[in-house]
Amino acid sequence: RFFCCSAAMSSYVSLVGEIDQSRLACLNEDADHTLRPALESRGILQSDADEQLLISIGFRSEVRLGAIKLRGVEDRETGEACDSAPAKVRLFVNRPDIGFDDAESDPAVQELDLTRADALGSTPVELKFVKFQKVDSLQIFVQENHGDPVTQLTGIEFYGQQGELQVQLERWKHEAPDIKPMGKSLFGD
Repeated sequence: RFFCCSAAMSSYVSLVGEIDQSRLACLNEDADHTLRPALESRGILQSDADEQLLISIGFRSEVRLGAIKLRGVEDRETGEACDSAPAKVRLFVNRPDIGFDDAESDPAVQELDLTRADALGSTPVELKFVKFQKVDSLQIFVQENHGDPVTQLTGIEFYGQQGELQVQLERWKHEAPDIKPMGKSLFGD
């Protein structure tokens, strides 16, 4: 487990704008507490039948992931994360159709053992950056929490770098904003 205190973190940006809303999925989510509101930090994602969740996040274009925040619910009395916060998490890259059996048994790209402090989400957990290149989709398997019958998340955030194509398009848009073939901007302006 590494925390985002490296020099590389300074080159990371929030990838919230890169999430493809049409490519979100979550297995074992409670019908009243779903993924989308938790991604927008305006609701709680809660598991249904047990503590496990299998979340799939698709991106608009390939990204390079460097860090992740998984925020659990804070206990107002102790200031620590509740027992429902994720503890053991397995991450997979570009496996949007993975199921629970494969998530349990297949080798993960990275495994995270999250403390209660990690689960409060104040500091992102740094990922093995070289293993998270060309990420079209990320699968997050919450295998265990800190002892509650259900898992709860109040937010999920991603940090890293946009894929090379997206970076080139942004640079081109900045350098050539007035190019308008046939009277229309290439960038929808």
